[in-house]
Parts: sequence; C-alpha cells; structure tokens
Amino acid sequence: MSLCPSCGSESATGNKFCGSCGAVLPAPAPVPHSSRAIPEASAWTPDSQSQKPQRERAGINAGVVAAGAVGVLLILGGIAWFMWPAGSSAGPDPKLLVSRLTSELPAYIKLTSFQVTTVDRGNEATPVIRTRFQARLVARADTFVETRKDGDIVFLAPRLSTGAIQPVTGSALSRLNAGEWQTEFTLEDNAIARFGTPREFYTGTRVLVEGSAEELAYREELRRGSEEAKALEAQRLEAQLAAEERRREEARLQVERARAAAAEAERARRQSESQSERQLAEADALRARQAEDRKAAEAAQLEERKRQAAEAATMVEIPAGTELDVRLTSRLNSGTASVEDRFEAVTVEAFSLNERTVIPAGSVLRGIVSSVQPATRTNRTSNLTISFDQLTIDSRSYQIRGSVQEIKGRGLKGETGRIAVGSAIGAILGGILGGGKGAIAGVLMGGGGTVAATEGKQVDVPESSILRVRFDAPVRVR
Repeated sequence: MSLCPSCGSESATGNKFCGSCGAVLPAPAPVPHSSRAIPEASAWTPDSQSQKPQRERAGINAGVVAAGAVGVLLILGGIAWFMWPAGSSAGPDPKLLVSRLTSELPAYIKLTSFQVTTVDRGNEATPVIRTRFQARLVARADTFVETRKDGDIVFLAPRLSTGAIQPVTGSALSRLNAGEWQTEFTLEDNAIARFGTPREFYTGTRVLVEGSAEELAYREELRRGSEEAKALEAQRLEAQLAAEERRREEARLQVERARAAAAEAERARRQSESQSERQLAEADALRARQAEDRKAAEAAQLEERKRQAAEAATMVEIPAGTELDVRLTSRLNSGTASVEDRFEAVTVEAFSLNERTVIPAGSVLRGIVSSVQPATRTNRTSNLTISFDQLTIDSRSYQIRGSVQEIKGRGLKGETGRIAVGSAIGAILGGILGGGKGAIAGVLMGGGGTVAATEGKQVDVPESSILRVRFDAPVRVR
C-alpha cells in the first residue's frame, strides 16, 4: 500500500494516481519480479500436506524462476516510471479534471464525487494521458425523457426526481499542448441522455407528462375533438349531398327553362309573324283613318272659317273714346281698400251704334284698384286710383281698358255735386296739397283715374254712385 501525498488516502501498490483525489503517487521502490503474470495462489486444503516431496521441490524451483522474471519486470517498470515523460509535466491535476467536468455538465446535473480508477500514459513523443474514473451525478431538478410526439405536442415520461443519484463511469483524454493540458471527457452508456431533461427545457412547444392530469385532459379533448370531427364530417357529407341535390335540381330547372325559352321563342316568332300581318292591316287602317281625319279637319277648318266670317259679319267695334255711365254695386273707401281689389259696376242705360244695341243696360264692368293712399295722422292726403279691365254682355266677357272720367251724384262723402277727373281733379289736389293750379296734372296714367279727398279725410265713394267710364281702346263685341 502507498499513501497519497495530497489527501493521505491509501492506494494499492503500483497505482500511479490517487484513487480519491487523482493526485500523482510517488513511484514504488523497484523489486525483482517476473515478466509473466503471477498465478493465483491455490487455496489451502488438507490434501496439500500429503503431496510428495518431489512435487514440492519442483514447485519451489518453478517459483524461484517466476520470482526472478517478475523482479526483472519491476526493475524495468521503475526505470520507465522515473524517465517518462522526460522534460514534461506529470499530467493534469485531478482537481482540474473535476472542475472541467463540472463546467461541461448541464446546469441541472451536479457532480458529487469523482474517483480515478486507472491512468494510461502515452510516451515521450506523444504525451497523452487517458484517465478512467467513476463519478456520482445528482439531479438538481425533476427530469423527463421524450416518449413520443403528436403534432406539435411532446409527451414526456418521468426519469429522475430532484436529488436522485446516478453513478457513471467515463474517461478523460488529456493532451499536452503548448505546456497546457487539454482534456476531453467521455461518459459511458450515454449517461447524460439517460439522465433526462427538465421540463423547462422544452420551450416553444406544448408539453404533456404521461399519466398526468394534463395528459388525461388532452385525451378527453382528443375524444371530444374526434366526436366533433365526426359530427363535422357528417355535416360536411350532408351539406355535400344537399349541394349535389341542389346542383341536380338546378340542372333540371335549367333544362326546363331552356325548353320554356325555346317554346317562348317559337311563340314569339309566330306572334311576330301574326303581328306583322296585323300591323300591316293596322297600318292600312291607320292610313285610311288619317285620310278621313284630314278630310274631316279640312271640313272643320272650312266650317270654322265660315263661322268666323259669319261672326265677323255680326261683330261690332266700339271705338276708343266711347263713354258710358255705370252704377257702383259696392262702396270704395281709401281707408279699407287694397291694391288689386276687384269691384263691379253695371251700365245705367243701353249703348247703341248704327241703330243697333251693342251694350244692353245692366251689362257688367269689372274694376280694379290700381293704387290707394289712406289718410293718416302724419299723411293728411288720401287718394284712390281705379280702372276697368273687363266687360260682360250676355255671359260673354271681353277685355277692355277703361278709365273713370267723373263721378256723378254724391260721390265724395261730405262733398256734393260732381267731381271731374283730369284738370278739375288736378285743381282739387293742387289745392289740397298746396301745389297750385295743375300741380298734379297728368296723374291719370293710361286707363286709370285718381280720386282725392279734402285734407284729413278718406276717399269714400258710396254704393250706387254713378261713374262716367271712357273706353281707352276699341273693343269688338257681338
């Protein structure tokens, strides 16, 4: 047995590295030994005491020879131990191996123990050390292994619980490069993969653990989805059948419509032929009626010309300047009258021309108020302008232009006698307005006549007043 100078642990004689910390052990003192393997000692039994002396001597001689060979091998091995590798380091520090192996392990795996089992050295030309070791790895979290995939869903099975220990074996291949040891680790039996992976490492996808409530809910969801899919498929098939039925019905209707259209086209063709014949007959009849209508129109025009000629022979023209006396049928007052008011007067006696009564007594003249100015507190002058625009004889009306020349009888309330229109009314208005003689001469415009009252009074022409009316334009009457 030999003691480790680093940790003090005992190691078997012949080991070059400490089995606990991996430190280099001091070389053992060389002893003679045979180059051949030492056979195992035979188990001791009572029969071995009864062997013959000859055999004991033969065995002793063989043992001496084997011991000599082993001694030679040990001497050669000791020389090699002290000479390799000449001028190089004894190998990587075991603590460095532990540190590097720890850094290469995933974050969810912890290294709790590390024990070197064997060390194989290379030669001076190739300074390579292969270290075999045993270690214990502990799970820092629950780990799982992937069992299957269903689309984008990954199913996991539990592998290790937090704190579970996994013994592993492996090797470290160390090479001396530029005075530094570079080491590559290999774990046997795919130890890291068998360790599993925490669930949190499965990102970007849906993860279900076999046998969990989530997995059971997923199975139920699949079952319901399958039933819904079947129902949807049934609905799809039903809709497809209905669509096919509608397509067939539409095709049938199209055929029927095509037949109906063909029949209608044939009927229209026959009707068109019949209509053409009827149109020809109607055109002939229309031309005949038009000819008759023209003849009737020509005859009517001839009759109208004859009537107009006969009527013209019976028409009498009342010359402009003709004067008539008419009696008012309603009162005219500047305080109540408005522009465009209508009133009537009837002829007092008949008017004859060339021994023919042209306007019978009682014929109606329609008058209109052209303008009106009532007397007010601020405007003490009042006046009223009236004219006549229509003559009615025996229900026949004629357009006229007539103006009032004078008012006979009690025309102005408070004034007696007759009031003349023209220069006389000019004198009256002139006196009222203070304008002098002829101050408003020419107020009479066209067929209108203006009547004024004394200052401060309204123009008031009572009913039944007699007005002298003059025709300002000729009028043709029957």
